[in-house]
Amino acid sequence: MRLIITTFFIALATYLAGFFEPWWLFVPLVFAISFLPDGNSGKVTFIAGFIGVGALWLFLALYIDQKNEAILSQRVAGLFGLSHTWLIFVFTCISGGLLGGFSALCGKLFRDIFRKRKSYYYL
Repeated sequence: MRLIITTFFIALATYLAGFFEPWWLFVPLVFAISFLPDGNSGKVTFIAGFIGVGALWLFLALYIDQKNEAILSQRVAGLFGLSHTWLIFVFTCISGGLLGGFSALCGKLFRDIFRKRKSYYYL
């Protein structure tokens, strides 16, 4: 359940930030969301960031592609020498997912620096 909630908040913050700020602003936002104490492990936090940003970028790319009748994706695919336009969408999803996943993981690991750990040493 925490994975779903964290993924939703990451996707929502990334979507809303896209209206007002540059495209890269989602990285500090995802970092800040992952910094909040929620009890997720590192793997769950990375997956939440990956799915949240990757899925959002995929849906936005497909929406833009549908609105301009695939003209832009065909030209970009031709620019990269790709025969299929769907490879552009795969690259967009993976690159956004990796950026979101690693920024979420960095936020969680930065939070763990300040977390007090139990000491099992007896003095």
